[in-house]
Amino acid sequence: MFKRCAVLFFLGLAPTLFAITPVLVPADSEIYPLFDRLDSYQCLRQTLRVLKPQTYADLRRGIFLPEGAQCHAPVHLLQRTRVLEPASLANTVGVRSFLSRLDLLTLPGMNAVVSPTFPLRDGRPTVDGANLLLEAAIAAGGAGNLGFSVGATAGYAGGWAGYDVLVGNVYLNQAYLKVHYEKLELLYGRIQPGFGDARHGTLLFSRAAHPITMFRLSLRPVTLGDLGLFGFDAWWGQQDNEFAVDYSHLMGLALALRPTDWLEFGLQQLHQFGGTGAPVMDVSNFFRLFFYATDPGYADSVFAFHLNLWLFQHYAKLYSQWLVRDFQQESSFLVGLALPRVGAVGFNLEYVQTGAQAYSHSFWTQGLSYKRTPLGHPLGNGARGFYADVDIDTRSEWEPSLGVRYEQRARNVVAPETRYGVGVAMRRKWDRYDLQLAVHYDRVSNHLFTANQNDDVLTAFLVGKYLLF
Repeated sequence: MFKRCAVLFFLGLAPTLFAITPVLVPADSEIYPLFDRLDSYQCLRQTLRVLKPQTYADLRRGIFLPEGAQCHAPVHLLQRTRVLEPASLANTVGVRSFLSRLDLLTLPGMNAVVSPTFPLRDGRPTVDGANLLLEAAIAAGGAGNLGFSVGATAGYAGGWAGYDVLVGNVYLNQAYLKVHYEKLELLYGRIQPGFGDARHGTLLFSRAAHPITMFRLSLRPVTLGDLGLFGFDAWWGQQDNEFAVDYSHLMGLALALRPTDWLEFGLQQLHQFGGTGAPVMDVSNFFRLFFYATDPGYADSVFAFHLNLWLFQHYAKLYSQWLVRDFQQESSFLVGLALPRVGAVGFNLEYVQTGAQAYSHSFWTQGLSYKRTPLGHPLGNGARGFYADVDIDTRSEWEPSLGVRYEQRARNVVAPETRYGVGVAMRRKWDRYDLQLAVHYDRVSNHLFTANQNDDVLTAFLVGKYLLF
């Protein structure tokens, strides 16, 4: 009887807790692309887009327009903001399945592996073959200016490796404990950091990486007078013993500013230092890290800049990133254009090019990677990619999309891998159910960097989710 009453109490109280608690929004939540579509109708308050993960509280605040403002978005889009209703972001069970072959590719110059057909999987375990993942996510928190929140995403991954051997294991994808005072937060746990907006992966923290176990201090968006919205993140984590330099440290620093409704920019630093056999980082060199004045022998450091520019009364969004390792080396850049509503369709164009040594280092030979996944763009070093996507607004629960792409990885090696791909996807939403099916075909030259090996790769991907309460 007591247990039943306790459960009923929690179910009744959960909406109140979530309404005022800054629970983290999952990196694969539909609300991030939905905000771009609503923004094109000028149906949002200003929000920071650069720093991720964002919180339920801040995104929910973004859908409430100032008094007197008018929103002309179609009803079916506004109804999808129900995903921000209490508990719906965090309390789900789901299934993810790669229904056919998922090829795995080791990136040159890094100790990192990606699956090129579906790389942005937040480090979920997979095998080269068929995969089935069963997953649950739940979060809760307390109320008030001084409060807390907790969250976890765990599951079971089963695979048919090489269509020969059945394997399986339990995994913990993300878990955190967070305390906050006003908008200042301190977090410990395993989360997926993010920097910037890009449909097929950003130059840093693209969601191709495994979530990082870290201590993080952050300031959620606050208004600094005429300077506009401001936020920052600072975190520290440590590598394990799977790399050439074991137990090296990772440190990230980021800030974002949105001075007007049409302009936002952010800065990100990522440093890797220390570890087995590495030079000892003294106090002087540590503080010089922040100004890129530290000797390269003491740290592996990169600097990134992101820009969001909304044009023609938010009808279009231009976004761009730059990544610099050494100002004397080739830099990396990304540029994209989003047109969320051109009649009944939305268009997204994206081009990315990475430097030959964008994510590599002569001493930390694992490069910028974590648990054998890339901390940068899933293309890796010396690569280029072009992507074009079309989203069709059927004004119903069905959401079809079509995409084409060209990718060339490691263009400075003897046999760079080149992919020409096309994919189609369909999403269907019910009250508590969310189902996505995608099919992707790649024509691959020099597959796995093997000269004259040409292959056809067909992959199907199914995601199903059910809201618990």
